Order: sequence, then structure tokens, then C-alpha cells
Amino acid sequence: MIDDGKLEKLIKPLVKVYEDLELELIKDIAMRLNTYTGIEGSLKWYLDKLQEIGGFTKDNLALLAEYSGKSQYEVKRILRYAGYDVAKLDKYKPYIEDEQLKNNLSSFYESEVIQNILNNSIRETNSVMDMIQTKAIESAKEEYMNILIDAYIKTSSGVYSYDQAIKLALRKLAKEGFTGATYRNGKKLSLESTVRRDILTKSHQLAGDIELQKAKELGTNLVYVTQHLGARIRTKYTKEDYEVHFDWQGKVYMLEGSNDKYDNFYEKTGYGKLLGLCGVNCRHHFFATFEGWKHPALLDAEKNEEEYLKQQKQRAYEREYRSLRYQKEVANILGDKDELRKLTARTRIFNEGYNQFLQENNLQR
Repeated sequence: MIDDGKLEKLIKPLVKVYEDLELELIKDIAMRLNTYTGIEGSLKWYLDKLQEIGGFTKDNLALLAEYSGKSQYEVKRILRYAGYDVAKLDKYKPYIEDEQLKNNLSSFYESEVIQNILNNSIRETNSVMDMIQTKAIESAKEEYMNILIDAYIKTSSGVYSYDQAIKLALRKLAKEGFTGATYRNGKKLSLESTVRRDILTKSHQLAGDIELQKAKELGTNLVYVTQHLGARIRTKYTKEDYEVHFDWQGKVYMLEGSNDKYDNFYEKTGYGKLLGLCGVNCRHHFFATFEGWKHPALLDAEKNEEEYLKQQKQRAYEREYRSLRYQKEVANILGDKDELRKLTARTRIFNEGYNQFLQENNLQR
């Protein structure tokens, strides 16, 4: 079974790859807009900067190629762990009737079926990461254009000076970052959040596919779904019952059919659905089980909700930390010493508050 703590450690380098890519793009925009020998804010300035779009795109495609290689390496490392570090097979020996299978359990992961599942997952995930990278470049180009237009309008109208207009726009960009994905309702997801969401989802989907194959090999129709504090609870945004992960975690289900004792796995957990088991941002796992196996007692609903809210708060802290880091980089490029001093002071206060929150709640960065 996947160890969430270990998986988080494996994911960090991949998330860092995309954080670095995002920062490089922001710094590139800041440096381009901070370097000009003509009349800044004039029509000529605007036209000159428009002509740089081609170079901006070309340079960042080269940057993309560099980061793509790093991404593919990390993806393969993460998914190999997710694919192989599932429930240990030895515990199934007493329940295996097939003597050949019992004596060759170690060959399960070497089978052609499992290797195909793993390799397909790696290919699909790399395609998803390529799409995220492309989206990041498109978002960077769009933001660059928005800054140009906004700065030209503000300076030509006399409302702001060139420096003021550029600083305001770049501060906003550093604070918000680039868009990694956009939901149907128009809500935008940051680059880092998109990467984290998609690699976690792919890791758990891969482990799930292998577990289903394992259940088939073992000849059991039962699976146990794991549980953890902080599982998704019902909110005003909940549309389907399976989206409330707390309700179905920690229980045994039937893969085919259902009865008075066991609900159907797919119907109850929403496995294979966007917001169901092993869907977006889900950290639950499941594994083959047998009648009579002992499983942990169900977790307390109140403690689960407390943990859920703490995790949401921690994610907000992490977003603020990245935002401050980007803003300091931009202020440094612009040579804005006053802003840099303010941001340094804000970072110090932020760290004090964040460290206190972590200590009080027994959490780690």
C-alpha cells in the first residue's frame, strides 16, 4: 500500500521543477520589461515590446525542453514507486488456492499485464505534464501581452508613470503566478496546484489499476478501502454522495454486485469518477481482502473534520509562501529596494506565524 508520507517526499522534487519553471518565466518577463533604452511607455516602446513576443516564445520553448527532461525523470520515479509499493503479497498466501501462484508471488509485478499498466501510466502522465507545461508557456505569453497593454494604456493616459505601471503589473503577476488549469466554472488553478493534483491522481489511479488486477489474480471479489483523518467532507459544493470521501472510507466493498453486508465498490466510492476514489486530490487506496479479515475501526467524524480544515489552512500558507518568494525575485530584478524591504519584513512575520501554526498542530512544512 502506498505510504502517503513517502509519496509526498517523492512528489516534492517534481513540484519544485514546476515552481522553478514558473519563477524563470516570471523573471524573464520582469527583465524584458525592465530593460529598455527608448522612451518607456511610448507607442514605440509598445511596438518594440510587441516585436519581442517571437523571441519570448522561442526562448521559453527552449526553457521548456530543459524542464521537460527533469519532469519526465521525476514522473517515472514517482509512478514506479506507486506501481510497486502496493500491499505486500505475502499476507495473501494462506488464501491462495493456486500453488503455482503461491510459490511465485514475486513474479506478479513482472507480469506483462502489470508492466503494460505501469508503462501506459507513465506515458499518459508525461502527456499530462507536457500539456501543463504548454499551458504555462501560453499563460506566460498571455500575461506578457496583458502587462504591455495595461502599461501602455495607463502611461499614455497620464494616470501612471511607466515605472509605476510596470511595477504594479509585475507585482500582481508575482503574487498570482501562472494558470496551470482552468475549471469549467472559470476557476483557475495555479501551476503548482495543477502539477500536485495531477501527479497524485495518476499515482493513485495506477496503484488502483494494479490492485484490481491483483484481486482478479487472487480470485477475490472483496476490497478494503483505506481511511485517514482529513478525508473530504460534505460542503455546499458537494453534488454526488461519493464526493464525501469520509462516508465510504475504512470499509469493505464488493467489486461485482452487492449484498446486505457489502455495498458495490464502484457505486459507493465513485471509483473512476473525477471526484471519487483515486480521483482528483484523493489520498485513499484500496486492496484485495477476504471474508473474515480484520480491519481498523472507523475514524471519528469530528476529528476528521478538524484535520481536513487544518490541511486546507496549511495549503493556504504554502501558496502565500510561494507568492512572497516570487514577489521578492521581481522586486530584486526591478531594483525596488523599498518593496524588497517590505517583502522581507512580511516574509519574517509570515514565517513566525506559519511555524507557530505547524508547531501547534504537529505538522511539517
